[in-house]
This record gives sequence, C-alpha cells and structure tokens, in this order.
Amino acid sequence: MSLNHRIVLKAVLPTDMWGRTVAWPVVSPSAKDIDTYMKWCKKNVGADNWQYYGEYKKIPFEFRFRHSEDLLAFRLTFGFLND
Repeated sequence: MSLNHRIVLKAVLPTDMWGRTVAWPVVSPSAKDIDTYMKWCKKNVGADNWQYYGEYKKIPFEFRFRHSEDLLAFRLTFGFLND
C-alpha cells in the first residue's frame, strides 16, 4: 500500500484564462507550523503511515498519508477543510 492520500500546504495561486496570476502570493507555512504538524503525525498517525516532503521538492510542503482516515483527521485537526 502506498501513500496515496495527500495535502499540499502551500496554496496554488489562481490564474485567469491567459495564465496570469490573479491574486497576491500566499506566504509559505512557517517552520514552527511544520514542526507542529510533524509532531502531531508522529504521535497520532504512526511511523510508517505518513511522509513529509519539504520546501525543495517538486511539490513543496506536502504531507502524504497511507490511509484516508489519517488525512481526514489531519484536515479536521488543523482546519484545512477547503483544500
């Protein structure tokens, strides 16, 4: 079973039909926030059921989970309901 359920913490900027950005840039999550999320995952999800991909990856600030229930718990705990 792979880590199929994911959430990206850095928002994607909306674009218009010509590909231009239509909103101001969104600030990336702070190191303190990332540390809080990682501590929560270590405590509640388990060692092999999640993975964090950091700032310098192809898709930065991404958490992946093995089970959809863990992703749902993460979203409910930290308020990422509209992503």
